[in-house]
Amino acid sequence: MFAWIALIIPLFLTYLGWRNANADTESDAFRSFDFKIRETNLTILKRMHAYEQVLLGGIGMFSASDTVTRGEWKVYVENLLIGKNFPGILGIGYSYSFPHSDSLKIVRVMQSEGYSNFRIWPEGVRDEYTSVIYIEPFNERNQRAFGYDLLFEPLRKSAMLAARDNGQTTITGKIAFVKETEYNIQAGFLIFIPFYKKNLKAPSALERREIFKGYIYSPFRMRDLMQATLGNELTNINLQIYDGIDTLPKNLMYSSDSLYSATKEGLFLGTRTLNLYGKTWTLKFIATQEFLDSFKSEKPTILLLSGILISLLFSLVTISFINSRKTSKKLSEVLESTGEGIFGVDNYLRCTFINRSAIEMLGYSLNECLGKNMHEFIHCIEVDGKMCNLNECPLIKTVKNGKTSNTSEVQLERKDKTNFPIEYSSHPIIENGLVTGTVITFNNITERKKVLDQIEGSLREKEVLLREIHHRVKNNLQIISSLLNLQAGFTDDKKTNEILEESKNRVKSMALIHEKLYQSKNFSSLDIREFIEELIKNLFNSYGIESSAVNTELSIDNINLNADQAVYLGLIVNELVSNSLKHAFKSTILDDTGGQKKMIIIAVQKDLNNGYSLRIADNGCGFPESIDFKNTESLGLQLVMSLVKQLDGEISLNNNSGTEFLIKFNEE
Repeated sequence: MFAWIALIIPLFLTYLGWRNANADTESDAFRSFDFKIRETNLTILKRMHAYEQVLLGGIGMFSASDTVTRGEWKVYVENLLIGKNFPGILGIGYSYSFPHSDSLKIVRVMQSEGYSNFRIWPEGVRDEYTSVIYIEPFNERNQRAFGYDLLFEPLRKSAMLAARDNGQTTITGKIAFVKETEYNIQAGFLIFIPFYKKNLKAPSALERREIFKGYIYSPFRMRDLMQATLGNELTNINLQIYDGIDTLPKNLMYSSDSLYSATKEGLFLGTRTLNLYGKTWTLKFIATQEFLDSFKSEKPTILLLSGILISLLFSLVTISFINSRKTSKKLSEVLESTGEGIFGVDNYLRCTFINRSAIEMLGYSLNECLGKNMHEFIHCIEVDGKMCNLNECPLIKTVKNGKTSNTSEVQLERKDKTNFPIEYSSHPIIENGLVTGTVITFNNITERKKVLDQIEGSLREKEVLLREIHHRVKNNLQIISSLLNLQAGFTDDKKTNEILEESKNRVKSMALIHEKLYQSKNFSSLDIREFIEELIKNLFNSYGIESSAVNTELSIDNINLNADQAVYLGLIVNELVSNSLKHAFKSTILDDTGGQKKMIIIAVQKDLNNGYSLRIADNGCGFPESIDFKNTESLGLQLVMSLVKQLDGEISLNNNSGTEFLIKFNEE
């Protein structure tokens, strides 16, 4: 029963860690998505305010002069370089209001200026006109709107009258331009700024109408405007802009995804409203799967695989300890000597137990802690230096709400009033559905903070996390190796010792992988040459064989493999070289001076098709012909076959002169 618990708990913790790692990835993606939304809203607001300033400059020009000629207006607009500095604007115009009685006069004046085909359109008798008179640049597109009565169309008229009566900048709803060309048709809108007689002010709408002269205005093409405003800010995020608060297809003014359909859905969806000069735009943001993929890392997979492996090995070690009273005692000593501080409190915050590490870190004796209110003499301090109050102290929050609580850094006060940083977890003790106490575990992270401070700025957060994972996995594997070594000291059975020694070598092989990854700047791959050289050295030391007794010939290309393939390859080398050291030279008479020299060859080479070959050979007695190496009871060879399968590789045996195994596999 205990063995099953020893397996289930680490697997459960591994699952929690894997789930949290995945949740962190999605949380990072969502925070970035939300930041992009807020940044986009602000960018659009800033750009529209900048365009308003351009039109206000036109107001200033008319305010400074009694009359502004068409030539002066053209020079003013040309100097703005709107095509370069203000993309999305079709032009900047000035239009004044005149009654029907002046319409014929206006037409004659325009024709006398050389515009013989000028007319006010659409035709019809109306009380008031506001035709397009001054519009620059006066290109083919803008000439199509020449003479058009802006008050004729209801959307334009509504915005214009509101601007006139309120004396404020106003924009229209979604419109289709009368001057839009046949190709690249886009939705758009217009901005109107009212212009009144000089030096006159009117507090009411009726008074403003009396002194009203006309409008400075600009038409905008929505797609051109948004592409120039946003650029590449919304990579892998689709943006739709609607006129008003209803996100109906008829209200769509802009979509960054030209192939977007109403049935297409993204992983994240965000909607914001933007109030601009009397109109409301609804901005709809849709994040794509590619957006989330950009935040993914190998951390959850590495954590899951490492956790499963550690859980299985820990379960096997626990079974061995259960079978021996002395081993159980040693296990208890190991747990007591852990560097992690552990203590528990009841619902009145009184200490019920505390381990040696916690006592040493806090500076109190056991008697000073047991039965005492921990909050009265062990104060929790926030990172900013403020003392936590009783209701907010993170170490006792679990007592209040009965939920697990974790934190990456707070300060604890020692007996001598000095502080030290910790990371901790607190878990409720629940009996019959009621919280009866809390268990707190914490680590002194002073040294870790010093290390993090030294490398901050040179490593990204992901690299720090991966380094910590490899470090912990390496340490845990080394603990397991030590426990196996400890177990071997309590048995005199040669066969059992051999099994434990082989298991220890396998664990060391995996630990060496994580040690190299921990020391490396690149966590995605491992230098195979350096790894195998150290692995062979460890094997010789493990079997007590001097390097002069057996020559090793290493022929290893400059190869880097990912962590998974490196683990499989290391275990294969461990098994096959161990077989050579144990069995190859037992029945061979070798003369160190005049005879054949004992030799083991390890070669790892890469071909032109991104394939790899591993060759392990010796000049010993050879592999027994009576044994099918692919179907044998040997645990080592069974493990080799399983690992080759994991690599999607092939294995062959040449038994002509000594023993030679050749394994071929491809790069993942």
